[in-house]
Amino acid sequence: MIWFGTRLVNERTGFLICECPSGRIERGVTKKLFYLECHQSSLGNIRKGTQVSMDKITPEQRSSNMRAIKSSNMKPEMVVRRVVHSMGYRYRLHNQKLPGRPDMVFQRLMKIIQINGCFWHQHSDPECKIVRIPKSNQGYWIDKLARTKQRDKENLLKLNAMGWKVLVLWECEIRCLDAKEIGAKISEFLED
Repeated sequence: MIWFGTRLVNERTGFLICECPSGRIERGVTKKLFYLECHQSSLGNIRKGTQVSMDKITPEQRSSNMRAIKSSNMKPEMVVRRVVHSMGYRYRLHNQKLPGRPDMVFQRLMKIIQINGCFWHQHSDPECKIVRIPKSNQGYWIDKLARTKQRDKENLLKLNAMGWKVLVLWECEIRCLDAKEIGAKISEFLED
């Protein structure tokens, strides 16, 4: 349980447990045991078990933010594409006929470079500082990110079964390496 303003909220589910309309803890009860009946508040009459958003922005603003997140042509992908192009390689982007629509497909070489965002694909490297679980609506995010990770594994197995070799580059890797180091890693993969 956490305090959110004057409300005591179940951190796991986001449900309101109770609210203190005066803004102070009454009867000298500890926060963890503060189960008073809900009262009229500025948000209207809130009852026990009502879903309360712990987000700091409105649902419309959050929806707009999420819609603005692109799935392709992101900065890490563009960095790798520039490096590969400068090395003289040509490739296809996001081939829809292959499982998972890989980022860069080298048809003649039967090789694929996949650029994964550390947050969205849940990079398992303990050194990665980008990966995290959002604090609000954790049930949704844990399920969503786990499904993405599982889908990545399934797509990788399918591609390998089809004879493709795959190099996965992570967002944190691309941020840390300069163009020469990225180029050396890619060159080693493509010329192998």
